[in-house]
Amino acid sequence: AAPALRFLFQEPPKPQAAFFSAECLHPAATVAPGAVVCQGRSRHRSSSAGGTNRGSQRAAGQEVEGGGPGGQKAPGFLRKSDPSLPGEAGSGAIVAAYRKTHLFDVELEGRVSLQESAFTNPGPEIVPPVSTPAGKVGLAVCYDLRFPEMSLALAQAGAELLTYPSAFTVPTGCAHWEVLLRARAIETQSYVVAAAQTGKHHQRRSSYGHTMVVDPWGSIVAQCGEGPGLCYAEIDLAYLRRVRQEMPVWDHRRTDLYGQVAAAQGLGAP
Repeated sequence: AAPALRFLFQEPPKPQAAFFSAECLHPAATVAPGAVVCQGRSRHRSSSAGGTNRGSQRAAGQEVEGGGPGGQKAPGFLRKSDPSLPGEAGSGAIVAAYRKTHLFDVELEGRVSLQESAFTNPGPEIVPPVSTPAGKVGLAVCYDLRFPEMSLALAQAGAELLTYPSAFTVPTGCAHWEVLLRARAIETQSYVVAAAQTGKHHQRRSSYGHTMVVDPWGSIVAQCGEGPGLCYAEIDLAYLRRVRQEMPVWDHRRTDLYGQVAAAQGLGAP
């Protein structure tokens, strides 16, 4: 089954200060495409009462789509048989569509054998971050998580949240899922929101699950355990800006040096 990533937003009433949250659904691997949902909702804190409440009305939403592997059509995949982009769907307009650029062609002897390139073409571009009331959202899918060049490019383009709807295998998930999500959050100083399928697809494949939200400091602020579930985390952009200000790694980057060693030695892949 194929996960899709969807953010729905509502505007908080004025003059209350806005806080936003990410909610990640953690579905079984047998659910239909589109059932993996990361839903962003605004929360608001009254400047007078000091309490925190959910917004009571949902506005017409903005939706951003991603997706993952599966036998049926997946929004995040550029299928060999159907390269068309989605039109409008659901209760809001689709404002961006991202097609997975890194394909999972991996053979782990006795554990994992998947060849996405057998049924999928790689996406042609990295989509610029999408402006939303909760911040600028950078779109990525599953195996894209292993490529820091992509997350850094999205953050450099202004992303404040990086999204990774995923269906990690159990062996790779056990070893790498948490550390990769936290690494992407730390190095980009962004929130990372990762919905993940869990459980058995069929006799030969199971997904690891463990849906997770990580803050810009690399702390896990929400996650699901085993089996289907829902986790909830507040997205605080003021905290994100403080992290970036106190440790200004973007100002310290030496882009004039990166890549020179490999170029000088004529090196390719290790």
